[in-house]
Amino acid sequence: MIIDLGNVWEALSAIGTIAVVIVSLYLARRDYRKKLEVDYWTSYKIFSGEKISLWSIDLVNIGSVPVKIYEVGLYQKSWLRKRRKK
Repeated sequence: MIIDLGNVWEALSAIGTIAVVIVSLYLARRDYRKKLEVDYWTSYKIFSGEKISLWSIDLVNIGSVPVKIYEVGLYQKSWLRKRRKK
C-alpha cells in the first residue's frame, strides 16, 4: 500500500501561510498610541494659621509607548474670563 502525502504538505504550508498573514496583520494594527491617565484633586491645609490650598496632579502612563513630559502649566478659567472682559 502506497500513501501519497504530497497534498498534505501543500495544505499544511497553505495553513502556515495564512497564519503568518493573520499574525502580521494583528501586529500591524496593534495600538501604539500614547495614553495618559490624569487624576487631580485639591485639598486645604492650615499652616501657621493660614489656609493654604494644595493641588495634586497624578499622571500615569497606561499605554505601551514611553511618554516624556516636557512642560507643565496651570490655568484657571476665571483668569481667562477676566482677560476677555478687559
